[in-house]
Amino acid sequence: MLFWIFKLGKMEIRDKINKIITNLNRTIIDLSKDIDKIYDINIDEINDKLNDNDTGSYIYVINCNLKGTIDEIKNKVIIERGKLKNFAISKINSNNWKQKDTENICLYVGSSKEIKKRLKQHLFADEKKYKTTFSLKLNKLDENNEFFENIKVNLFLFKIEDYELVKYFEAKLWYELKPLFGQKCNK
Repeated sequence: MLFWIFKLGKMEIRDKINKIITNLNRTIIDLSKDIDKIYDINIDEINDKLNDNDTGSYIYVINCNLKGTIDEIKNKVIIERGKLKNFAISKINSNNWKQKDTENICLYVGSSKEIKKRLKQHLFADEKKYKTTFSLKLNKLDENNEFFENIKVNLFLFKIEDYELVKYFEAKLWYELKPLFGQKCNK
């Protein structure tokens, strides 16, 4: 394979890369047709609307309205990390943020095959059960409801089996929405 690449000239490699990108873009457009269901759920509806056995290829976006400033939230994350040593709290991406808006802020973009379990990790984390799983752990970050209100989750269930393709779509969505929390996807 490596020999094949060196045999090609720069223009031929560029053409091959452009062809791959074109095919990938076509795949992404086709992927949007493979969305089976779209849900908008308030956090108090998670137990009612989702079953423990709901599995599939999900992408989820957690949104809310902010009551605090980005600096206040960042300081709270630093304090909580200090108090809860060895407790995996998602990375805050405050460098991406200029606080212009406080409504419908994207907190997190992710994907999961077991959606109810993953959302519980983000929203209702039990210190003992999810200690090493990186997630928002909003019940710990905002115990007194100082920072986040009207928390909603947008769920997209895909009909496809190729989870890597869903992960790629998640990465593109992460790049577009620039969530306040979570590690940048590298797909």
